[in-house]
This record gives sequence, C-alpha cells and structure tokens, in this order.
Amino acid sequence: MADWINGPCFYVSCVDGDKFVLLAGPFRTHQEALDLVDKAAKLACKLDRKAAFYSFGTVKMADGHKQGILNKYLGV
Repeated sequence: MADWINGPCFYVSCVDGDKFVLLAGPFRTHQEALDLVDKAAKLACKLDRKAAFYSFGTVKMADGHKQGILNKYLGV
C-alpha cells in the first residue's frame, strides 16, 4: 500500500467520545476497510483495556494522507 492515495479512500476507525483515530488504512474500497473492522477492534482491545468501550467502524476520507496506527500489526 502507498503512503498516500490521491482521491477518496477508506479507513477502519475508532471513536471514544470526542477522540477519533484511524486504525487501519488507507484502502481504495469500503469493503477492504469493512473486512478489517473486527480484527482491528479485537487487536485494539488487546492493546488497550478501555477499548472495549470504544466504537469501531469505517470512515471515508478525501485522501490517504495518513497510515492507520495498527497497520503494521494487521499486515496492512
């Protein structure tokens, strides 16, 4: 995967109140992000006990200017 994708892309995301984190991505398709939501959520819960209370899902972004913080652990 490239460090940056020119155009819309998708991420696995995590929300805790007003905090928002990109866990995995960027991906070119929504389905690619959807396929990793459960795996990313399980890993996040393993790394952070409080993550059981977070919300996990996907988000569409204008471009892939960031790498997900769990990419290296998820093989992305």
